Amino acid sequence: MLRCSKLDTFLACASSAAPTDVPHNPQSEAATEGRTSHEALRNVPACTEPDFEDIAARSGVDADELRRIVAQGKRIWGEVRQWFPNPETEVRFDGEHLCGTSDLVSVVHDDFAAETTDLSILDWKSGWSQREHPSQLTGYAECARRRHGMPTSGFILGVEAWVRHGSYRIHRFTAEILDGFVARLAEQSKLIGRQYGPGDHCLFCAHVHHCVAREEYVRSTCNALALIPAQGITRDRIGALYERSKALNAALRQYDKLLDAELDNGPLALPDGRQIVRREQEVTEIDALKAWPVLLTGVHPLTGDQLSDVVSVSKTAVEAAVKSQAVKGKGASYVRETLAELREAGALGTRVRHVKAIVTPGDADEDQTNKAA
Repeated sequence: MLRCSKLDTFLACASSAAPTDVPHNPQSEAATEGRTSHEALRNVPACTEPDFEDIAARSGVDADELRRIVAQGKRIWGEVRQWFPNPETEVRFDGEHLCGTSDLVSVVHDDFAAETTDLSILDWKSGWSQREHPSQLTGYAECARRRHGMPTSGFILGVEAWVRHGSYRIHRFTAEILDGFVARLAEQSKLIGRQYGPGDHCLFCAHVHHCVAREEYVRSTCNALALIPAQGITRDRIGALYERSKALNAALRQYDKLLDAELDNGPLALPDGRQIVRREQEVTEIDALKAWPVLLTGVHPLTGDQLSDVVSVSKTAVEAAVKSQAVKGKGASYVRETLAELREAGALGTRVRHVKAIVTPGDADEDQTNKAA
């Protein structure tokens, strides 16, 4: 049986659904935040307030961060609730081929005609990435169709909501779309054990630590990136290596964390007899409080523009520092008040920066992605 939450990985790599005696079930900070966020968001449709402190204490997450996520969830809910007149949370589906738990389902029946007139599903996403998971949502739609039948509206409405960004995307699943999806799953199931498609989705696969295709994927990525010349590489080749480089960078960051943790226990041996050791290195630092008078009125004072160039204040660091001195339960209000003061003083502004994003051509022209007010 296929889990809806694994369908995007399954459609990228059929063999991810193969049985395994040594499954990989990673426990990460992001996974913990996701579970606790969903627990808190469960209260949104019922217009009840979750016990943030209790949820945070049980899971070891930040209560104020949970409050921000739920606040964004409420804003999104205010815009999409029109499609969910009968909201039911945490709906479990156990079908013949698909299973999973949908965050929110609404079913409207015409009891006289014994028909389903409207059917809607919603999936909360609490991560920082706005990458879509269309197959997961489509899987929930198919499960809902199996249970309730195809609504007379002609489609099942799906909402994928990214609460950290306050945005959501609307999908309309017709019978034709769902029939095609079911056929695609059936064809992909024939390839289990025969077809492998390693990529960044491998991190969510039960086979990630013992998959030969994954090992070859990482090895070829290392070779390709190491051999890139300063000139002569084509644009297509640069684009083709992008997602691979992201996966490799993530693996390297994780390796550095493991390396630092092991060095706490002493030197690590290299195969040739050398060792990796941790050494102290003296670094010159400037005390910000003591430096201000010198930089402003010293022998060679800096101009305002020069100060802006050499001094950087992180909004994230300021929020963390303010929150650390707040009394219990007041962290979010302390941060709001501080930011309001900074804004009034003209110290809080915005700038445009360029970020890399993966999009599907044509998406920018579709009026389906919305930003909650």
